[in-house]
Amino acid sequence: MDYRAALLEFVRDHLAPEPGMVTAYDQPLLSSGVIDSFAVAEILGFLEEEFGVAVSDDNVRLENLDTVEAIVINLVEPAVGS
Repeated sequence: MDYRAALLEFVRDHLAPEPGMVTAYDQPLLSSGVIDSFAVAEILGFLEEEFGVAVSDDNVRLENLDTVEAIVINLVEPAVGS
């Protein structure tokens, strides 16, 4: 499964304030203000529902959630064994 593409699509289509605002895996999301803490909760729900990845509270940190790439590398891949 292409976790990066699926997550980018979710963020772009459901969380970004404007169409076309999120276009790259390494684009800052939280630190740039594109998404907020409510969107983080939605991302965590998406990870669990779509990928079967439950994120512990200890891993809910800016460096793990600031880009699609960081989310996949730090949260998804370790949980699914990629």
